[in-house]
Amino acid sequence: MDSIATLEIVFAMEEEFGLEVEDDELQAGLFDSVKALSKYVESKLPAHRAISP
Repeated sequence: MDSIATLEIVFAMEEEFGLEVEDDELQAGLFDSVKALSKYVESKLPAHRAISP
């Protein structure tokens, strides 16, 4: 995945889930899989907004 695609994913997550992704959180492992992204998003959401499978 190139850097433009990465930024597009980050912007989409921020918009869709109301998150703020910090620069220091942008690590390659975050984008290894959909599961990794899902876990990251769930960790940033309040407990009542957790994503259901």
